[in-house]
Amino acid sequence: MKGYKVYRQIWDKAEEVRGALSALWAVRGQKDPHWSSNDLIDFFSRDGGLSAVEADIKKDTRRHVGVLYRDYCGLRDELIALLTAETTTSKSCIAVADGPT
Repeated sequence: MKGYKVYRQIWDKAEEVRGALSALWAVRGQKDPHWSSNDLIDFFSRDGGLSAVEADIKKDTRRHVGVLYRDYCGLRDELIALLTAETTTSKSCIAVADGPT
């Protein structure tokens, strides 16, 4: 798969996660922090996620919040899977990166 296609899949999934988080904040009456998709990609690839935010959402026992949270968790897991997936590099790219042999 081309690098751009991989990036586009990740970015599109981050957009879905962002939408799910915005819905959760709206239902809970909280202000949306307006994180971008790139912010979420950073949070999940570098910082390990949004554990403090998720812990706060889990405390809300209203049924509709639980439904939205489960949707968010599914999308989050898909994003994490995309971020941790092995990507293959062609031998010509490796040769260029390693220098002449």
